[in-house]
Amino acid sequence: MIFLYHGADHYASWENMVLAIKKSGKSYKTVCGDEIKNANDIFSSIENISMFGHEREELVTVVKRLSLSKDKSIYKNLEQKIKDGFKKNLYILEEKKLDKTSALLRFALKYGQVFETRTPSLDGIKKFAQNIIQKEGLSINQNVLNELSGKLPQDKYAISNEIEKLIILAKAHKKNHIDIDDLNILLTNEIEIFTWDLIDAISVKDKNKAFLLVNRLLKRNEDFPLIIAAITNQLELLSLIMSCTPTDILTSKFKVHPYVVEKNQRHINRFTRSQIKMLFLKTANLDFSVKQGKIEPRLGLNMLITTL
Repeated sequence: MIFLYHGADHYASWENMVLAIKKSGKSYKTVCGDEIKNANDIFSSIENISMFGHEREELVTVVKRLSLSKDKSIYKNLEQKIKDGFKKNLYILEEKKLDKTSALLRFALKYGQVFETRTPSLDGIKKFAQNIIQKEGLSINQNVLNELSGKLPQDKYAISNEIEKLIILAKAHKKNHIDIDDLNILLTNEIEIFTWDLIDAISVKDKNKAFLLVNRLLKRNEDFPLIIAAITNQLELLSLIMSCTPTDILTSKFKVHPYVVEKNQRHINRFTRSQIKMLFLKTANLDFSVKQGKIEPRLGLNMLITTL
């Protein structure tokens, strides 16, 4: 049986999947879809001997990001395995909402069940953030919570990370609450943070996520030059890494932090040189058009996304 979890709220997808597995009384082991070479990698027997040595606990397989598998015939082979009588449950977790034309989605609908999560509402984000803060013994008043909610991403994993930083900051100052000063200190680099996510969405051609991020980033027209500069810097770094520029040169000459280099290296295989060049040209043309008053910044960025 196939169980596919996908949607706009990756955090909820993961929670729902883990809860379902726990209810079945089993444990799970994860494999990454981009590392899977063929269907046999998925359906190989997965067992775990318990610490007591006399029990055997069956593990179910969770495949994360199966849509990124480079095996073009994987769904055909999976289908054949199922027809041959494979009876074990297989859980698939995607970190995005799958398009209706997705081969993975069509496969899961035919041979199993599909669970889709929706984009969390603003009230849902507020409640989620407040619960994390309260569990740490801190408080936040409604006005600060409203301000915080307006600055947070819609992905609950990212929200959780940002809230944890705020909690650490508040505790470092020996406060029992989160106030507006904490937000101003931590969220000043918001454009840089979201640009990472935007480049990631562009790299996998996730237009829905890219649209959300662009409109999240551009609060005022004055933000446009910063956004374009951030995107251009990311593309320039990707180009340098693609040209095999040594890491020590990037960190010394170009003043790029090693962590930033490592993070960008993960995107390299998702781009070709021609794609990087095309994005450079498109962002440059958009920047020029906006400066000439030929197009409004938000519309221009959204049109840029549609061409991906």
